[in-house]
Amino acid sequence: MGKPPAFQMYAADFYMDTNDWSVEEVGIYTRLLMSAWVNGSIPSDTRKLARIAGCGMKKFNTAWCKVESKWNFLTPQGGPKSDIVEDFRDTSRLINPRMEEVRKNQAKYRESQKEKANKRWGNSSAGVDAGGYAGAMPVDMPEVCPSTSSSSSKEYNPPNPPPNGHDPDYILTPDDLILFDQVWEIYPVKIAAVEAKREWKKLFNRELLLPDILADIKKRITGDPQWTKENGRYITSLRRYLDGHRWNDEQKKGSYDYLTEGEEP
Repeated sequence: MGKPPAFQMYAADFYMDTNDWSVEEVGIYTRLLMSAWVNGSIPSDTRKLARIAGCGMKKFNTAWCKVESKWNFLTPQGGPKSDIVEDFRDTSRLINPRMEEVRKNQAKYRESQKEKANKRWGNSSAGVDAGGYAGAMPVDMPEVCPSTSSSSSKEYNPPNPPPNGHDPDYILTPDDLILFDQVWEIYPVKIAAVEAKREWKKLFNRELLLPDILADIKKRITGDPQWTKENGRYITSLRRYLDGHRWNDEQKKGSYDYLTEGEEP
């Protein structure tokens, strides 16, 4: 997860800024925004911009009369073109000031979440060398303690610290740990974190699933009878929740009472 794949587009602001634009002008502006987000900036050469916008020069030049007002020359300060000394601006590249504000806010948020993740998981009390890597952490206890009354019981052995160069299935990258930490923070039952990380790592498109998972957990905490009765005694572990893709469970009409496994809708 290197560059952020998406940025916030505030519908009201975008609509009010472009409500007197033509369809062509809005389309050209949108395509230029997409290119600027992916590449960091766009060229100022109108011929190159027309190719990015996917239209001919005549149509582009007509639309550029309005669209140009949304762009500034690339500068260290990122200020308006007229306020920047010539020597400190790159007239070959353009940026959208509002987009760069969003980019900076995203970077600050990601950095703050990494710091929180490092504080939560980075300190090893179990002899694992964290080495500044948020994925290295003490190993959690198992969900069910093995019986000590039977001589045939197998002793629980937690995973060993990873040797250099290896990436066990419970180690998450710092960026991925940011996503997991948001789920772990609101999930009411905090047991078996290592096993939960394993299940999290198995999910495909975790970043896209995150909003649905968070929304489902928040609804269940207050609206699912299985979660609210007897002080949450019947809340499953996060590992089982993720393994069963429980955010996709069907709901009964008029309530948030989820269908249990094997029950007919």
